[in-house]
Amino acid sequence: MDARHSEYLALLRRILEDPADDAPRIVYSAWLQEEAGDELRAEFVRVQLELARMSDVPQQRPHWIPVCEPAYRQWERAETLRRRELDLWSMGVSGSLDAVPDEWTITVAGHAKGEHNAFISRGFVSEVRLTCATFMGGPCGRQCWKVVGSEYTVAYESERPDASLVRCPGCHGTGRVEGLAAALFAAHPIERVTLTDREPTRLEDGGEGCAWLIQRSPSIRSGIPADLTNFLTGRDSLTNGVFIPIYPSAAHAKTDLSKACVRYARELAGLPPVP
Repeated sequence: MDARHSEYLALLRRILEDPADDAPRIVYSAWLQEEAGDELRAEFVRVQLELARMSDVPQQRPHWIPVCEPAYRQWERAETLRRRELDLWSMGVSGSLDAVPDEWTITVAGHAKGEHNAFISRGFVSEVRLTCATFMGGPCGRQCWKVVGSEYTVAYESERPDASLVRCPGCHGTGRVEGLAAALFAAHPIERVTLTDREPTRLEDGGEGCAWLIQRSPSIRSGIPADLTNFLTGRDSLTNGVFIPIYPSAAHAKTDLSKACVRYARELAGLPPVP
C-alpha cells in the first residue's frame, strides 16, 4: 500500500465516522486537488457541499422576488451550482463507487428508478435503495420464477409462463444473494437506507397505526429480519405472543427502519454509532 492510498483511507475513515460533518469532506477535497491531482472530483465535492447548504433554495425561479434582492442572487448561485454539478457528473467524476454493483442506478438528481439505487450527495453516496435480501443477504428478494437445470431464472419483463426466461439478475442464478450492508458502509458515508420490498403493516384496530412484523420465513415480504429488530425503536406491542414495534404512521415506521438499517450496517462495518 503506497503513502497516497494510506492518506486516502485515513481521510475516508474520518468521513465515515461522522457523515454529518462537512469538515473532513472539505479536507478530502483539498487533498484531491493538491495531492491526487483530481481537480474535477475535488470541484464536484465542493459544489455538492455548497448545494447541500442551500437546500432551502427553491428549484424554480422565484419570479416574485426582485432581481436586486439577496434571495434572488442566492437562487442564481444555486442554479449555477446545479448546472455545474450535472456537468461534472456527465464528465464521469462520480468518484469511487466501491461495493456498488454496476447494474444499480446512480444519480445526483434524487429520482429513483428500479429497486436498486444509490444517491450521491455532498460528494459521496449518502443514500441507498435496495431489497432486504441485497442489504442483509439471504434468499433472492426477486423470488426467482423457477429453476431451469441448476440455475434460478426469472421471466423476462413478464410473469407469463411463455415469457423468455433469463438467469436471475439478483442472485445470478444461485437463488441467494450476499448482503452488501457491511461493504457499502465501509466505503460510503451512508445516512439513509430504504428497503424497497418492505412495507409496514396497518394495525387491525382501524386506526392509523402501523407495525413492522418480525420475519419468520422469507415468504413474509413485509417482515423484518430478526437481526434488524434490535435496532428498531418503535413501541413494542405483544401480538400473537410476539413483540412487534408499532408506530403512529407508515412514514414513522419507514424512518425508524432506515435508522435501524444504518445502525446495523455501521456496526457490521466496525464504525461507531452516528453522533
